[in-house]
Amino acid sequence: MRRHLLVLVVIPFAVVFTSPAAAREPYADFYTPGKAVLCSMVADITGENSTYVPWLYCWTPNDGFTITLTASRRPHASTVKANKWHYEPGGRRLGFGQAWWMNRDSANGWGRGGMGDVLIRCVSRASGLTCTNRAGHGFWLGRFRGYRLF
Repeated sequence: MRRHLLVLVVIPFAVVFTSPAAAREPYADFYTPGKAVLCSMVADITGENSTYVPWLYCWTPNDGFTITLTASRRPHASTVKANKWHYEPGGRRLGFGQAWWMNRDSANGWGRGGMGDVLIRCVSRASGLTCTNRAGHGFWLGRFRGYRLF
């Protein structure tokens, strides 16, 4: 009987420690042509925190360079090893000249408009992706190299 109890205790730990490695995140909400840049809106998945403000997470899969942008602060840039060669199949292509937006209600959409309190807007161009928050801070991320934080 102890042998069965030991197996039951070991199996949950094995699942806990292997699950994060098996499930690659983040998942892209949109990507630029050639999947040069992928971006994900990080939202409140619990639905319990009414003060939670979603933010944007973008990366270049060729080198893992990653930028995060909140609704009101300057962007933060770093290289995330797990994002190198991480091409997520989901999301929608944001073609050159197209725009994307997200609002406080964790909604997002396409085009220059937007519903509610728009927090971040992104525009894809042949030169790269530009995203700006409502405070005027943001970034330009080149198609395959280069970036600027502002």
